[in-house]
Amino acid sequence: MNRRLTQVRQISQIERNPCNLFNQCESAVQRFLNRRLMQIGQISQIERNP
Repeated sequence: MNRRLTQVRQISQIERNPCNLFNQCESAVQRFLNRRLMQIGQISQIERNP
C-alpha cells in the first residue's frame, strides 16, 4: 500500500511539474557530455604537449 502511494505521489508530482523530469534527464546528459569533453580536452593537451 505504501509503495502504491509513493508511485501515485510521484505521478502527481510529474503532472504538476513535467519539466522537472526532463530537467533531471537533461542535467544527467549534460554531466555526461561535460565529462566526455574534459577527457577529449585532456587528450588533445597531451597531443599538443607530450
